[in-house]
Amino acid sequence: MKRLSRHIVQFLLMQLLLVMGSPMLWAYDFTHDGINYTIRSQSGHLVSVSKGSYSGAVTIPSTVSHDGASYTVTSIDDEAFSYSRELTQVSLPATISTIGISAFDNCAQLTTINIPSGVTAIEDETFYNCSALSHITLPSSLVEIGSNAFAGCRSLASLSLPSATSTVGSYAFQQCTSLQSLTATGLTSVPPYMAVGCTSLRSAALGNGVQAIGEYAFSGCSSLTAISLSTIVQTIDDYAFQDCARLTSIEFPGNLASVSSCAFTGSGLHKLIVTDSGNHTPLAVTGTETAIPVTLDSLVLGRAFTGNAIDPASSAAASRYMINVGQLSYLEFAPNYDATFNPAHYSNRLNAIYAYNVNPSAINSFHALTYMSVTLHVPQGSLSLYKSTQGWNNFKLYTQVDELVVKGDVNRDGIINVGDVTALNNMILGKPADSSFQNADMNGDGIINVTDTSLLIKLIVTTK
Repeated sequence: MKRLSRHIVQFLLMQLLLVMGSPMLWAYDFTHDGINYTIRSQSGHLVSVSKGSYSGAVTIPSTVSHDGASYTVTSIDDEAFSYSRELTQVSLPATISTIGISAFDNCAQLTTINIPSGVTAIEDETFYNCSALSHITLPSSLVEIGSNAFAGCRSLASLSLPSATSTVGSYAFQQCTSLQSLTATGLTSVPPYMAVGCTSLRSAALGNGVQAIGEYAFSGCSSLTAISLSTIVQTIDDYAFQDCARLTSIEFPGNLASVSSCAFTGSGLHKLIVTDSGNHTPLAVTGTETAIPVTLDSLVLGRAFTGNAIDPASSAAASRYMINVGQLSYLEFAPNYDATFNPAHYSNRLNAIYAYNVNPSAINSFHALTYMSVTLHVPQGSLSLYKSTQGWNNFKLYTQVDELVVKGDVNRDGIINVGDVTALNNMILGKPADSSFQNADMNGDGIINVTDTSLLIKLIVTTK
């Protein structure tokens, strides 16, 4: 409401000025070549570009003369070009280091502008509703982008933020309806509503530093097909990926601690992979409404959930549960899964269950139809253990499969780290160990040697 009120007031003031025919009501010190300037430092000979009604292609000079003195142009004032509806292009000099709040907002015909290398921040609403802006290159010096900075830039097709850009405000890119790709590898968190309503967005590269994804961050991004979450992301807030209809699969990293209400409601998720970082910390699925939709038909578990996480297919109160598994047909337990498991929560539509833990833990009972009709796939050499373990021993159909190949997880503990390097070196030295040949054969040449050690070390370093 505050945004709307401010822009209504701004619009009314513009209309008043037009009616009065008095642009001189704008505060500035002098005009040169149709551009208004305010002296910011008399002794330092510094000026800023000030409020005016500008049109066409505008070039701001690096220096300007007034009363026999030369001044350096170093900044653009708040709202300087705001509502200059016939402005089409702006060229800024390298001397500009500051661009003010709402400096170009509602410049409906602005198509191109350069941002000088000295600029470190794009302030709130700087390019708000610049609906014709189709391309912009941001300088490597840029550290911060404010709230609503590019909101409503409906012609912007792609945007790449410099790696130095670590902070982005809420609503920064909302309703950029032509935006197809967004690169923001320097972020430490994705703010609320960052890309809400970006209906053409297909991919978003967030980098490995993101620890939190805010509410509604990608809500309504109906073209988004894939998102790679940082290995250190810890929270996904309410409605973060709401109505991402083309998002069909996602992997929850091992450090993800919580997923909130409706985080993926209305999405097209069919496959969910829940990985483990090695500490077996359960994933907290919080809130009061379903986070993962009924479309889910494939679930890979590396660790347990806490809270009212699973919606039984027969539940009459689905809103109390966070993951709807009513249509689940494929269920897999990763090799390192060792949590208590309650299969009564799972669908009776299951047609495939793979359990890769070589030492199964006792569980409660699956649906009776599951025991009668579904084949349980277990690791080679573990069949007798499954047949003698509670919850697993009621299956009528079993088959043994080769171990799950996870290149680099040599010691099969579900984590790829220096422990695997030690295990691989022990294999090369011929020391007995319970290690996986397939996981150790990094290059797939059928030989375990120092080349595999080098590749494993490289894998560990590059995934940190």
